[in-house]
Amino acid sequence: MRRPREGAFMQTDSLLPPGSTMPRAGDLVLLAQNALARACLDTRFKRLVGWRGLAACPGLGGASTCRLARRPGVYGLMPEGCELAGDVPFVRIALHYFPTMAEPLFESLAPAAALLVAGDDYRRHVRDFPMHPELVGPFAVGALTVGLGVRKDVLAVSLETCDRHRIVSLPGIPAPNDGWVVAPGGLEQDVPARALAEEFFEVLAAAATLCVGESPRLVRRDARPAGEVVHGTDGEWSRRACDDNDLVLQSLAWGQVESVAPSRWSLDGAERTLLWQEASGAPLPDAVASALWWRTHDLDALLGEGAYPEAADRRPSLIVLCGFLGSGKTTLVNQIIEHHRNHDSFVAVIQNELGAASVDAHLVEESDSVESLDEGCVCCTLAGSLAKGAQRLIDRYHPERIVLETTGLANPFNLIEELATLSGIVRLDVLVTVVDADNVLDALDASAVARDQIRGGDVLLLNKCDLVDAATLARIRERLRALNARAPVLETSFARVHPALLLGEVEADACVTPDAPAPCGGAADHDHGDSHGHGDHSHAHHGPHDHRHRSHRDHRGDGFVAVRLDQPEGLSRDVLFERLERSPGRAFRIKGIVELTDSPFPQALQCVGARRELALLPSLYDGPPFLIFIGQDLDAEALRAHWFAPVTGAEPCVPRLEPA
Repeated sequence: MRRPREGAFMQTDSLLPPGSTMPRAGDLVLLAQNALARACLDTRFKRLVGWRGLAACPGLGGASTCRLARRPGVYGLMPEGCELAGDVPFVRIALHYFPTMAEPLFESLAPAAALLVAGDDYRRHVRDFPMHPELVGPFAVGALTVGLGVRKDVLAVSLETCDRHRIVSLPGIPAPNDGWVVAPGGLEQDVPARALAEEFFEVLAAAATLCVGESPRLVRRDARPAGEVVHGTDGEWSRRACDDNDLVLQSLAWGQVESVAPSRWSLDGAERTLLWQEASGAPLPDAVASALWWRTHDLDALLGEGAYPEAADRRPSLIVLCGFLGSGKTTLVNQIIEHHRNHDSFVAVIQNELGAASVDAHLVEESDSVESLDEGCVCCTLAGSLAKGAQRLIDRYHPERIVLETTGLANPFNLIEELATLSGIVRLDVLVTVVDADNVLDALDASAVARDQIRGGDVLLLNKCDLVDAATLARIRERLRALNARAPVLETSFARVHPALLLGEVEADACVTPDAPAPCGGAADHDHGDSHGHGDHSHAHHGPHDHRHRSHRDHRGDGFVAVRLDQPEGLSRDVLFERLERSPGRAFRIKGIVELTDSPFPQALQCVGARRELALLPSLYDGPPFLIFIGQDLDAEALRAHWFAPVTGAEPCVPRLEPA
């Protein structure tokens, strides 16, 4: 690990309102949010840390909720007060984590907290959690302190948290009929508070480093025993000592760190201390040497080393929407825009219409970022215009995703050559065919283009299902399967489908592995935007006495799970494709980074429906190869057995080379 570079003058203007000469109380309250928002303007940083968006809580100024890709739940930040005296004013912020029923953490909650999570109003109340006192205590995981010098020459961030929020129940909790939910002397609650809090703290610190343009100049970590809470047989609460639960105060500072009083870094009664200061000239401590917050001030250098290839790729991804006239493509475009808005990300749209004037462009939200290609079809008479339109959007808006809405008469097979010319500026993500259930049977009988639209789709979105009866729907399914047996079919009305299912956005930590299976059906659908007012779905009720004995799945994900496997050795390109063809289960997407015996370079694998693509990585990669399967009710053990079967007649490996 290289030493952090010496900063010149710390850059703090991006953390404060324009024209602000010194931080005021209102500025301090929003300092953490401003740092995250500013850093996430760089899409590489968003991909690097897995940022999924932030929303202000309407009931309390400065309070907000946010999401990270590694967790299906929601983080909550609630200011608790400011200390404005001295040269470095500080604000204290309570940090919360609101889990979902789908994640294993649910089983660690106290029964009363589990009952809240299972309630109908939980997701709606989380959006404005400071206004619901019942949510504030049970889900707190730590306290942040953020300070900025009055001369804007020092920034300090601290996190105070316990290893675990643990409650021991001496009387136990009996089950309703017989036995125990919690045996006498057992754990009523055992939440890994420090792990939850530090995941957010690491992202905040990395954002601070990017914003101020230099690495931290001071790192300190104090720890002392915290003990555990005991619920006694007399109903009283107390605290007793234990050997495996510490209270930890971790602090980072940038700029003129000597401006901050030493007491800010220290924990009363600390028994263990890690301290590093740049001025000492000492090497970085091993415990924190690999942290991202040393390096995010120079993303070019960090990403150029190859450890984060997906973050290093600057190209926006491309979604192509096909579908016969009136199938609901524009309605779906608006849903995709809303999804990205709620994730603090930007999507641009290319609309292609037949005729001299664009109509659909005026039906799309955020129409300023719509590029219209009129008077022809992008797959025939407008060949070459698509690349120019995409480049104009990229130059003007720098979107993270581009949606191409084709004409109702576009043939996806005629798009293939045109899309190939875009590989240098966009990444083809998925081709979605929107199907009008009310008219599709007639269209398939009358139109070869309609049939090709079904054949060419990576995903088939069967829309307007409310307009047909069950028998007709069964006939439609049969026709679609006959034309395209590999593409997943998502049935809906009013184009209501969670865009994350189309985009394959299933969080990595929610993945099932053969060694540690866990359902993650809700992971793809617990997006931050959906937690903030765009369709509220209720959970089934589970009482506080049975949540430790059941496996809960969020029904809104329709059984979608992700399975991650290390790539087996000895695969050639042909063997890889053959195993992809016969891979068990209903895999909706397969992606990963693979090392093949007949290629000297690691390659990115993308599979959607029947489409398989291998491409060289845009930067170096020195991590282990892996595969991720996203689909419905996947069997992790069956996948492992299939992929780790011996490779017969394997060819000798081509030596791995590093791209120049």
